Amino acid sequence: MAQHVRNAAWSHCALSGSNSVLDKWDFSAAIGALIILAVLIVWVLLNTGRSLTYYLTISELRAQGASPRRIRVSGIALGESIRWHPETGDLVLEIVNGEEERLAVH
Repeated sequence: MAQHVRNAAWSHCALSGSNSVLDKWDFSAAIGALIILAVLIVWVLLNTGRSLTYYLTISELRAQGASPRRIRVSGIALGESIRWHPETGDLVLEIVNGEEERLAVH
């Protein structure tokens, strides 16, 4: 009997032209879509800065001087200069950039 009453109520809404059930669903779907969009935008904005990598050239590093933070330097490692010291865990090499500047890295 209850199922028959629900079907009759739904038929009444459909026949009367009232879309209140559909309107509520559309509004909820729109709000849900906006929340998902906002979360995606925030996620992209927060992670964009983390993924950007900035490399200094050898001349920029020399002009800047010593720094307590990690620095990435652009260049090519010279194969014959690579030395690994397993007892200390040190890797020593030289890098060179297009301007033929060399930099020893310890």
